[in-house]
Amino acid sequence: MRPAVASVLFACLLATLAATSAPRVVGDGSEYVHLAARLASGHVPDAGDARHFIVYPALAAPLVALGLPVTAAFTIVNGLLLAAAFSIVVSRAHWTWCVFVFVGPMLWWLDKPLPEPFTFAMYAIAFALLGSSPWWSLVAAGAAATHDPGNAPVLGILAVSAAAASRAWLRDRRFWLGLAAGAALAALPPVY
Repeated sequence: MRPAVASVLFACLLATLAATSAPRVVGDGSEYVHLAARLASGHVPDAGDARHFIVYPALAAPLVALGLPVTAAFTIVNGLLLAAAFSIVVSRAHWTWCVFVFVGPMLWWLDKPLPEPFTFAMYAIAFALLGSSPWWSLVAAGAAATHDPGNAPVLGILAVSAAAASRAWLRDRRFWLGLAAGAALAALPPVY
């Protein structure tokens, strides 16, 4: 199966699941809902507003500002993140492997305002691009660390892995820019 066909089929699966589900808030999702609503109304939360960082809710905030229910906004964001990650991964790996990885427990998170789809998508992209475009891999890993600062060391592991695989990356300005951007993203939560 061609990657484009697999991507369309996966997007159709996501759309079907989203259309037939009843989005609900579970776990600490209420904090992400609150953050998205605050951002949509033009208010930047202060550090005491929530214990979670704002990158993921900021993705849903424009949809909330347009009038969509917050749970629907997060479902759309989660679907777009998973579809984009699938499309990138399936263009570099066999579609059957992608089905095993993407069509599983991650789909349960599709209609929930929780950052697991964001983190999953960022890491899927990071690992898929490591061999061909490590600079984007490092940016994606840094983005993933914005919601789980404990994952920040993965950024260093990926940088070392890319450099070990090809020393030529160390002479490529894009590698260093990607590492700087990834490190800046990973540093945002502790600085905030």
